[in-house]
Amino acid sequence: MTLRSVEMFMEYEPGAYIGRVSPTPLLLVVARDDHLMVADEALAAYNLALEPKKLVLVPGGHFDAYVAGFAVASTAPCGAWLVKRLGGLVPCASHFPATSRRKASIACR
Repeated sequence: MTLRSVEMFMEYEPGAYIGRVSPTPLLLVVARDDHLMVADEALAAYNLALEPKKLVLVPGGHFDAYVAGFAVASTAPCGAWLVKRLGGLVPCASHFPATSRRKASIACR
C-alpha cells in the first residue's frame, strides 16, 4: 500500500454524493458487523438517498455476504427488486445449495 493509496482511502466519502444518484435505482447491501465500511455510515448514506431505493441488511462482516451468505444476499429479497428495476433475470435461491441458504438471515426495509 502506498502513501497515495492511504490518502485516497481517507478521502473516500461515497455518502457525499448519494443524493445525486437518483432517479437511478439504488440497492444497498450492508453487513451489520462491517468494520471496513462501517455499517452506521452506510445506513446514514442510505437515509440521504432518494427513491427508488432498497436496503438489505445481512449478518456478519464485510466479506461474509460474498462468502457464507452469498446465496441469501444475492437472491431473496434482492432478486425480486432487481427484476422489477432492471427487467432482467436473476438466479433464484434454488440454484444454490440448501446449506448456503440456511446460514444467513436477512432483514429488509
